[in-house]
Amino acid sequence: MLSFWRRIEASIILAAGLTIMFVAFDAEAAVAAGKDLSWGKAGIDFDQYRRDAIDCGTGGATADISQREDTRQVLDGTRRQDQAIDQANARSTTMGAQDGRSLDPEEFDRMMRDYSSIYQRSIRGGIKGTQRFMQDRVVTCLRSRGYVPFRLNKAQTHARDKLRVGTMERRRFLYELASDPAVLQAQAVDEELSTGRQSGA
Repeated sequence: MLSFWRRIEASIILAAGLTIMFVAFDAEAAVAAGKDLSWGKAGIDFDQYRRDAIDCGTGGATADISQREDTRQVLDGTRRQDQAIDQANARSTTMGAQDGRSLDPEEFDRMMRDYSSIYQRSIRGGIKGTQRFMQDRVVTCLRSRGYVPFRLNKAQTHARDKLRVGTMERRRFLYELASDPAVLQAQAVDEELSTGRQSGA
C-alpha cells in the first residue's frame, strides 16, 4: 500500500494529467509561461471545436507514462522520501522521544531538509518532464486536426479575464477568436515556440 506521502506525489501526477485535459483550449488551465497562447482553426463550428478540445486533452491526460524515465525518477524520489521519514522516526525513537508518534525537533528539521532535497533533485523535474510529455501529445493532436497557435493581444486577454472561468460565455468568446481567419493570420505564433505552452482558445 502506498504511504501517505507517496499518495500525495501520485495525486500530483494525476493532477498534471487532469490539467492537460483542459489545457487544449480553456484558459482556466493556462500554463503560466503561455497564458495568452491559444489554438484555433479558421471556420470551424463550435461543437467540433469543443469535441476536438476534449479529444486532444483526454489523449494527453491518458498518455502512458509508466515506462518514462522522469516517471521513474518521481517514484524513486517518493520511495527515498519514505525512507527519510522512516529513518527520522527510528532515530527519534532511539533518542527517547516522549510521544512515539512525534519526532524529536532536531530530527524533524533534518527530515524536512532531506525531504525537500529529494523533491528538488528527483521529483520536481520528473513531474515537469511528465507534464511536458503530456502537453506535447496535446499539441501533436491539435496540429493533426489542422489547428494553429495564436497569441491573444492585451485587449483580448483583458476581455477574456473578465469572464468567469468555465462559463459558456467565456468559451464562446475564445471560440470567436479561434475560428476567425483574420485573428489567426494577424496573431499567428511560431509553432516551435508554442510547443508545450498552449493554454486556451
